[in-house]
Amino acid sequence: MRIRILSILICAAWMFISMTAAAGQTRTLTKDEYKKAEQSLLDAVGKHAYRVEYTEELREAKGGKLKARKAMTIESIPPDRHHRRITMTFGDSSSTVEHILIGEKSFWRQGDGPWSFDGPTGPQYLLIDDVLPEELFSAEYSVKKSALNGTPMDFYERKLTWQRKDDKEKTKTTSIERTSLWVRPDGNLAKRYSERERFDGGPFWTTTEIFETAAGLKIEEPIVKGDKNNHE
Repeated sequence: MRIRILSILICAAWMFISMTAAAGQTRTLTKDEYKKAEQSLLDAVGKHAYRVEYTEELREAKGGKLKARKAMTIESIPPDRHHRRITMTFGDSSSTVEHILIGEKSFWRQGDGPWSFDGPTGPQYLLIDDVLPEELFSAEYSVKKSALNGTPMDFYERKLTWQRKDDKEKTKTTSIERTSLWVRPDGNLAKRYSERERFDGGPFWTTTEIFETAAGLKIEEPIVKGDKNNHE
C-alpha cells in the first residue's frame, strides 16, 4: 500500500513539473528532482538503438583560442553492440581511433587503417584541466519551456557556483558550471550541454551531446586481416 501511495505521489509531482513548464513558467526544482529527471532520461536512451554526437572543447577563455577538442560519434544497439569513433585534436595535430564492441568481441583501428582484435578503446579522459580546490557556494535547478531548432521542449538547467579563498583568505567566485537538458515532446532526450567558466585565469570548457534514436542501425563485425572466420 505504501509503495502504491509513493508511486502516486511521484507521478503527481512529475505532472506538476510538466504542467508548470507547459505554462511557460520557470519551475524551481530540488537537487533530487533534477538528478532523477536527468538519470531517467539517460536510462531511457539506452533502451533502444541510438546515436550520440559528442563534442568537447577546451579554450583559453570564453570566446578564446581553442586549445583542444574531442569529437566522438557513439552508436549503440541493445543489449551488446556498440560503436565509437573518437577524434582528438591538439593544436594542428589530430588522431582518430575507432572501436567496435559486440558481445565479448572487441575490434579497433587507428584512423582508417586495418581492423585488429582488442586494442585500446581510444582516449576516454576529459579535456578539462585540473581544478583548484573549490567549495560549492550555491546550486540552482529549474525546468521551463524552451525551443530547440524551432521545437518547443522541456528545458532543464543546473547552475553551480564555486568559490575558494585566495592568499589573503578572501572568498571569491572562481567558476560557474551550467548543465542544460532539452527534452523532446515524446519524452526523449534531444540535447545535453555543459560548460564551466573560470574567473581565475583558467580555461573555458564545454561539452555538447546530440541524441537521436537510430531505428535500422546496424553494427557488424569488421573484417580483420588474417582472420579465417571472416572468410577474407
